[in-house]
Amino acid sequence: MALDKAAPELRDEAAVVRRATRDAMRELREALGVLGPLETDTGTEALTDATGTRADVVALVEESRSGGIPVELDWEGADLDARPAQVRRAVHRVVRESLTNVHRYAAGAHVTVAVRHTGGRVEVQVRNGVPPTPPAASTGLGSGRGLTGLRERVALLGGGLEAARTPGGGFAVVADIPADPGPAAEATDTEPSGQKGAAALDEAGDGLSVVQRGLTGAATGLLGLVGVKVMMGLGTLLVAAALPDAIYQGSAGPRLGMTRAQVVDVVAEDKGLARAAAAGHEPPRPHSATDCLYPDASGRPEQGRIEIDRYCFRSGTLIALDRFTVPVMTEQVTEPPRRSGTHD
Repeated sequence: MALDKAAPELRDEAAVVRRATRDAMRELREALGVLGPLETDTGTEALTDATGTRADVVALVEESRSGGIPVELDWEGADLDARPAQVRRAVHRVVRESLTNVHRYAAGAHVTVAVRHTGGRVEVQVRNGVPPTPPAASTGLGSGRGLTGLRERVALLGGGLEAARTPGGGFAVVADIPADPGPAAEATDTEPSGQKGAAALDEAGDGLSVVQRGLTGAATGLLGLVGVKVMMGLGTLLVAAALPDAIYQGSAGPRLGMTRAQVVDVVAEDKGLARAAAAGHEPPRPHSATDCLYPDASGRPEQGRIEIDRYCFRSGTLIALDRFTVPVMTEQVTEPPRRSGTHD
């Protein structure tokens, strides 16, 4: 708002600074997301002994239905309550991440969640059809980081995960997980810190310790804060460098946006001698300037030059302040030529 009146030509530069700062703050918030409480989960339910059981999957399905997604559940085989925690946790994550992607990229599409618990395997399949309304072009298919984290989690248990488009235009996620992965998989499986903020931690590897995660998150947050400060500092320098000399910006001196009468009160009236001295030596005036004021030259001459201040106005409003030097003009007094005398 200040630039609109004081320096309209700086509006574009200020807009660039504002966008850059806004983007830096958004990235900082995303980075700080990994610093959430490690003891709790921010998903549908906290991870407990019921995680990944049939009741838990039913709750995830009901939550999607309440959000406007038509979901059908097909469960075959015994419940998973007797299976190891890392297996149930993987089932929970596959179902939840898949349904979340449907909400983001295929809202309104029909979805089928199928869990097959037979023999020594657990197969989880989440398939959606074509959404009734195509997603916005800017939405795309997402970064794929969530699916990458799921694939790595399932691989740690000795299973596999596939995610791809279906021939009909929908999308399917299929995970095949050992029902009893053994002690080796149990030792490598650790639950990430918070579901929304922990996708990046999943990609970094589930083997990171809690201390390492905390240090990594803290360092990322610190770097983000430093980046924001640097960006804001550069923006301030950009605007300051584009403004006239600082001698004009103090509260006691003329400021852009003043009226001609206000400038005259602060400096002085226009002086013909200063105007004459500037003629032929001053920098070009602003194209939109309608009038300029030249007060007395300031300071003492140095090296044959003296400083002159110029204040240019557009429709009576100060739009430019300039200080420049001009050569000192000296008058050479010469005697008039003698006339040869004559005798009367």
